[in-house]
Amino acid sequence: MSSAEQQTKLPKGIVKAIVAGSMGNVVEWIDWSIYGLASPFIAQHFFPSDNPTTSLLQAFGVFAIGFLVRPFGAMVLGPYGDKAGRNKALAVSIILMALGTGLIGILPSYASIGLLAPILLLLFRLVQGFAAGGEWGAATAFIYELAPPNRRAFVSSFRPTGTGLGFFLGSFIITLCTMVFSPETLSAWAWRVPFVFGFLTGLLGLYIRLQVEESPEFLKAKANKLTSEKPLTDTVKRDQRGIWVVFGLAMVWNVVYYILMTWMPAYLKTVVGLPFEVAMKVASTGTLFYTVLIPVCGWLADKYSKKMMLTVSCFGYIFLTYPAFMLMNSGNYIVIFGVILLFCGLMSIYSGAVPVVIAEQFPIRTRNTGMSLAYTLNVSLLGGTAPMVCTWLSAVTGNPVAPAFYMIAATIVNYVAVFSVAGGERKQPERLAVADKV
Repeated sequence: MSSAEQQTKLPKGIVKAIVAGSMGNVVEWIDWSIYGLASPFIAQHFFPSDNPTTSLLQAFGVFAIGFLVRPFGAMVLGPYGDKAGRNKALAVSIILMALGTGLIGILPSYASIGLLAPILLLLFRLVQGFAAGGEWGAATAFIYELAPPNRRAFVSSFRPTGTGLGFFLGSFIITLCTMVFSPETLSAWAWRVPFVFGFLTGLLGLYIRLQVEESPEFLKAKANKLTSEKPLTDTVKRDQRGIWVVFGLAMVWNVVYYILMTWMPAYLKTVVGLPFEVAMKVASTGTLFYTVLIPVCGWLADKYSKKMMLTVSCFGYIFLTYPAFMLMNSGNYIVIFGVILLFCGLMSIYSGAVPVVIAEQFPIRTRNTGMSLAYTLNVSLLGGTAPMVCTWLSAVTGNPVAPAFYMIAATIVNYVAVFSVAGGERKQPERLAVADKV
């Protein structure tokens, strides 16, 4: 077999490894999407108030606080993955994620146990946030290291595909609940059903992960004593540029993504006036479109240019977001559906190219820690707070399209990071030396 064929041919067992690497993201996003989409019911049961907006802000506040603990998960599980292995870190994270999801599903409401209910809700969200902090970097590193050099964007694109699939399953099960249960039953207890589904999916994900072997590239590095004994210290000292570049590259993935996938259904219901079940159908369809398109965009990124794909997505959000918001406020269902598909398509273009670019910013000895730390810092500060910020912006300004400017500003910052990455990746001399030895 020629050298070019070896670089392109997918290794044996890659499908099983991709499923195992992506499964945690599926579980994570089943839960996080369920919480965001079920926030009106959570607000009602855990934060009762005479003002629905106040209750919703409190529910989104707990959603945001769950993100703040993610960097702590990254600082613990990231180095663990760089020392013990990506797969072990992934197993720990999925156990914690499934546990938090199941406990929320059976948590008594404020009417039953009073103030203890929102306190426990916050605690379970913190457990999930800690687990998610170690999940993202380990999953991305695991899948990236299994891929042939010329297919890395395509193979790595299945990591965000897992995110999209998880969000679709979460939104689909809620949509199904709105179709099966009456509004009264859904409000009373049926909103808990998706959390139980998420817990069972987590058990399945753990089983799958226990069936696959560790990343061969990591095992070779460990055998050659090229791993780090202090990954967190080494990352902070030696990979500062990589941290800032990845922080910038995560802006679209976090601010824009959370606005579209978590906040948008509530916006369509409360501001635009769509019935909740219609808003959920729009969100579910858009998420499915996004998920299916990601691997296609990953293939295109390998064939053409990762940086070109990132640029197309960023420019699309910068120039089309404001007019798209104006069109949505017309209330026309077909127009709204078209806008959501546009937004989701641009996100697919971005998601198909960016995972491999992010992974290439760090050498193997600190890849898990560096990616986890940079990404979780962004998502904790800007991603988890995006729904709350958008709700606040609309309330304070009285302008229903005010969140559009927040999306545009975040994308401009993101493009600065894209522009700084030459050719779609940064070739580190240190990384190349390690790769040659491995």
